[in-house]
Amino acid sequence: MPFGIASAVRNILRCNRGSIAMQLGLLLPVLIGMIALGTEITFAYAKHRQLQMFADAGAFSAAIAQRIGYPDHVLEANAVVKQLAADNINNYANDITVNVSSPSLEKIVVDVSQPQTLAMVNLVCRWPWPGSTGCPKIISGIFTIGARAVAVASAGGSYCVLALNKSSTSVKTQGTATVNLTGCSLAVSSIGNPSIQVSGGGTINADKVTTWGTVDSSGGGTINVPPDGGIFQNSKETFSDPYSNIAVPTVTTSCPSNLTPPIITGCTFSGNVTVTSGKTLTLNSGSSIGSGVYVVNGNLSVNGGAHLVGNNVTIVVTGRITITGGATVDVTAPLKGVTQGIAFFGKGSGTSSFEGGATQSIIGAVYLPNQTVKYAGGNTTTATKCMELVADNITFTGNSNFALDCTGVAIGDLGGTLVDLVE
Repeated sequence: MPFGIASAVRNILRCNRGSIAMQLGLLLPVLIGMIALGTEITFAYAKHRQLQMFADAGAFSAAIAQRIGYPDHVLEANAVVKQLAADNINNYANDITVNVSSPSLEKIVVDVSQPQTLAMVNLVCRWPWPGSTGCPKIISGIFTIGARAVAVASAGGSYCVLALNKSSTSVKTQGTATVNLTGCSLAVSSIGNPSIQVSGGGTINADKVTTWGTVDSSGGGTINVPPDGGIFQNSKETFSDPYSNIAVPTVTTSCPSNLTPPIITGCTFSGNVTVTSGKTLTLNSGSSIGSGVYVVNGNLSVNGGAHLVGNNVTIVVTGRITITGGATVDVTAPLKGVTQGIAFFGKGSGTSSFEGGATQSIIGAVYLPNQTVKYAGGNTTTATKCMELVADNITFTGNSNFALDCTGVAIGDLGGTLVDLVE
C-alpha cells in the first residue's frame, strides 16, 4: 500500500496535463488588459473624430454667419454643435462644452470637449461579482477628449469684376487702358460673340477670365493670365451675385441741404447731390448698425477737384453716379449691417462714371447691377486694396486697378471659396 501511494504521488508530480490552462490563467489578466487598452484607444480615436466633425461644422457655420452679418456667430456655433451631438450621441449631448472665439473678422476658432469614461473598466466594474459595489467615482469622466477647428473666411471670392448682362459685349477696354486684377479674376455672364472686347492697345491682366460667350482681342488688345489661370470661353460656370437679394435701403432722417460737413449719421438727400471743385463732403457712420447708410434720391456728381469722403458707409444712389477726373474719392464700406461690404449701391438704370483716376480709392463693392459703368481709376499706392465691381455692362476708359486684399472688410463673395477650414 505505501508503495502504491508513493507511485500515485510520483505520477501526479510527473503529469503535464492542464499546464496550458494554468499558463493561460496566469496570462489572462494581461491579455484582457491589452484588449481593454486597445479598445479604449480605438474608442478615443473614434470619439475624437466625432468631436472634430462637430467642431468643423460649428466653425464653418459660425464663419459664414459672421461674414453675412448674422448678429451672433457664437450662438450659431453652439447651436450647430449641440444639434449634431444630439443627433449622434443622444443623451450625452449635454456633456459637451463648446468654446468659440474670434481673434479677427476673418477667423473663427471653435473648441469642443467632452469628459469620457473608461468603457472597458466600467464594464468589468458592473459585472455581478459577489460583493461588487460598482466602479469608484474616479472612473467616470476621468479624462477629456477635445477637438479644435479654425475657419478662415476668404477675402471675398476669386472674382473682383462681374458683368451681368446676358447678351451684349458687356466688357470693353477703350484706348490703351490697362486693367490690373491683382489676385482675382474677371467674370462675364454674356453669351455674346464677343462678350469681351479688348482693342486699341488695351490690356487686361487677371488670374482668370471666364465668360459664357467669346473673347475678341484682335484689335491690338492683350489679355494676360498666369500659367495656372486661363481664358475660358463658352464657359457654363455660374457666378454668384451676393447682393442680388438686397432691397434698396431707405433712411427716414433727412440730410442737411447745404451739405455742411461732416455729416455724422446716415440720412437721405431729397434730390441730386453735386460736390463741386474745392468742396468736401464727409460722410461718417454712427455708432449703430445701419447708421452709415446714405441715400441720394437722384444723381450723385463729384467734379474734378472736389472731395468725397466716407468711412464705414454705403452710398445708395437711385439715379446715376458721375465722378470726373481729378475728383478725390475715399470711401470705405461698412463692416456690418444689411449693406456690409458695399461702398456704392444702386439698382436704377442708366450710365454711371467712376473716372477719378489715381485719386479714386474705394474699399468695398461698387454694385450697380442694372447700369453701364465707365470706369477708370484705382490707387495703386493704397496698402490695402479691396474692391469689387458688379454692373450690367463695363467699359474701362482708363487704367484701373482691382484686388481682393480684403483683410478686415466684410465684402461679398463673387465666386470661389467663401470659408476655408485651416485647422
